[in-house]
Amino acid sequence: MGGDRHNPNVELIAQGIANVASPLFGGLPATGAIARTATNIRSGARTPVAGMVHACTLLVILLVAAPLARFIPLAVLASILLVVAYNMGEWAEIPELLKLTKMDISVWLVTFALTVFADLTIAVEVGMVLAMFLFIRKVSQTTTVSLVTKDYVESGRAHILQDKEIPEYVSVFRIHGPFLFGASDKIREVLDNADSLAPIVILRLRNMTAIDATGLRALEDLADGLHQTNRTLILCGAPKQPARLMRQAEFHQHVGAENIFIFGLRTEEVQALRTSAYNPWDLYNQDHRIRRAIDALTDGSLSQEGSGLFDPIRRSLLDEGDHYLHLADFRAYLTALERVSNTFLDVASWNSKAILNVARMSKFSSDRTIQEYARDIWNVQPVRPSDDI
Repeated sequence: MGGDRHNPNVELIAQGIANVASPLFGGLPATGAIARTATNIRSGARTPVAGMVHACTLLVILLVAAPLARFIPLAVLASILLVVAYNMGEWAEIPELLKLTKMDISVWLVTFALTVFADLTIAVEVGMVLAMFLFIRKVSQTTTVSLVTKDYVESGRAHILQDKEIPEYVSVFRIHGPFLFGASDKIREVLDNADSLAPIVILRLRNMTAIDATGLRALEDLADGLHQTNRTLILCGAPKQPARLMRQAEFHQHVGAENIFIFGLRTEEVQALRTSAYNPWDLYNQDHRIRRAIDALTDGSLSQEGSGLFDPIRRSLLDEGDHYLHLADFRAYLTALERVSNTFLDVASWNSKAILNVARMSKFSSDRTIQEYARDIWNVQPVRPSDDI
């Protein structure tokens, strides 16, 4: 809410001590709610001093003006509480939540309903239990047991970093395992050392088997933080479940579909093709471009004739069934490549797309960060320049 990292245990311990001490002075212990803290932050508070000033002010009001409080109509107090409750809600996040999976949306709806119609403490407890069940479900769905084949070993060589040189201007991180609500805070370690990072930060997601709404938000916060330090974040290698959730969150809309070049089968198309009688030989025989590319592997165009260097690749694509559907994606690749080439020849169009991609790089745009600061922290409104300027 405040845009920075804090330790919530500090406030909970302070409230616990206050609840223990307040009965000694005739007070009634209260729950560990954050209503006053949220109101304080929304009013511009940024340091613990603001909370101390608030507590001292409340103490003065209780000691001096308590007799006058009985003259305040309940309707006025109710309206104040409604405004405070409304300002505590991050309503702009609801459209983003509705783009997530149905299970994530269900957990949010149940927690929200219990907060309104039952009690905040009950809502948090139930929400945590549901989140744990969702955690177990996602881990079980993304855990696989498969046979290690020659194709699997060969396909993994492209992702090995041992024999590759990492440039000095690049820092590479990886996420290994499910990136869910219980582990999302670990990504903050990257931001804590942001000043020592290279200008380009690559986050490898190949071994990130699952992600939820909390993990997704953590990646967004990471990108915003890196962009505030004039660094670029690149995400690569996301598996099926994380990639699907990112697509549901409509990351591409923040760039503009007309400014990006995407090719290949979607998840549902891959599943449909695998269940059908897919035969790569049909594509080889029907499309002269595919036939020419595959023949170049063994006719001496790419290596010395007769060396057999690329024979395993040809066998994998044709004789062994093209497990990764490379030939099925080949036509779409050529179409995208033609679009890229044509756009590059149009200097004005290419420059426009390049500038827009930099300015709107997914959710990682600095424009969004400045807009949120203006709305939530500085409390200022944009001013449209007049025609006289």
